[in-house]
Amino acid sequence: MKRIICYILLISLFISLWGGFYKQAEPLKENQLITEEGYEEPEVIDGWYVSHNPTPKEILKENPDADIFLYRDTVAVNAKDIDWVKNLKLTKGEEIGQIIYKYKKGEKFKQGMATKLPIGSKVYKAEERIEVLLVEVDGKFIRYLLAIEG
Repeated sequence: MKRIICYILLISLFISLWGGFYKQAEPLKENQLITEEGYEEPEVIDGWYVSHNPTPKEILKENPDADIFLYRDTVAVNAKDIDWVKNLKLTKGEEIGQIIYKYKKGEKFKQGMATKLPIGSKVYKAEERIEVLLVEVDGKFIRYLLAIEG
């Protein structure tokens, strides 16, 4: 009987100690997000890292010559090199905005700011795809893909 009680006590002690040692691992520093305010830990929900849409600063850091504009806090990227977007049959939808600022290196990106598009360019929805925007420049339409993380 004493043996059984000793085993139960040992097992209970082991379980309580194991629970104290077991905890979720801290995120690695290389997984930190870089924001305009500095470094930020990625959001973790139930052990999964939650990603974010790329910022203009992140895109321009990777490609300083990128053709982008900011629409409703989401970066739209020129889709001229994205085959599946080029091959879509699209219909111009309603006008949803226009380019109102031209980006200059070092400036903070604002809504309606573009790196390459001229000021005054009109932005339209594509009827068939919500992630594709059409921008009218000199009577022609340029396709832009919203940079949305999935």
